Amino acid sequence: MFFPGNIERNAKKIILKGKAVAKAGEGSSVAIEIDKEIENPRGLVIAKKGEEPIVANKLNALIFTTAKLTPSSKITIKILGNEVKCNKLNIIKQIDATTGALSKKGLIEPLHAGILELELESDIAFERYSVLKSMGRFSFYIENKFGGIGIVE
Repeated sequence: MFFPGNIERNAKKIILKGKAVAKAGEGSSVAIEIDKEIENPRGLVIAKKGEEPIVANKLNALIFTTAKLTPSSKITIKILGNEVKCNKLNIIKQIDATTGALSKKGLIEPLHAGILELELESDIAFERYSVLKSMGRFSFYIENKFGGIGIVE
């Protein structure tokens, strides 16, 4: 098995419906016991070698916000079980939620959408929403209060 960050592990046991099995069919919900513990496993996903998720501290996003968002807003994003602070927020455009009009105001008003560039305080694993929908979604918080939702572009 291969995880982001170039971590490889061997499966010791596959458990399906509470019983150890030699293999499980596609789409089966299983538990996998691995040969060696992984430090800080939260948010890791199994991937095919060479097809692992993106691991980076920069991402472009399309967001919908419930509060005013400015380049100086202190935000934290939650994606794939990971929580990471944003060091730099660049607002590319605001999208008016009622008309769809684009503007370069440098801020995003409450209940509007926007296109952002985010620089995070540390690397995280993520996918683009267009590739794997469930792994490309995130929520964000502005000064520890819910700020909205987004998808990785």
